[in-house]
Amino acid sequence: MSGIIEMNINNSELLEEKEAAALCGLSHSYFRNLRRTGRGPTYVRPSPHRTLYKKSDLEDWCASWATVMANRMAPERDKTAFEGLTSEKSTQLSQESAKHVTV
Repeated sequence: MSGIIEMNINNSELLEEKEAAALCGLSHSYFRNLRRTGRGPTYVRPSPHRTLYKKSDLEDWCASWATVMANRMAPERDKTAFEGLTSEKSTQLSQESAKHVTV
């Protein structure tokens, strides 16, 4: 048995790594680092110097990546809500929050 895997993918569905990064709105180097660390989308390596991505896989991954990044930014948005508070009011809010915590 040879190491060749047949793929039924139309060539118009495959994107080079730079095109894939642009589609997701990321820089090529950041996108490449995501692949190298195993956090990027599914890809195909037809040769050692070529990485291809299926467009439908990219669209799914980009949508999930946007959700992950939005959730990571959520704590930053919450911090800005407390910037204008006085220390007295902030302490009062912290005490009220502590009342709702169950152990």
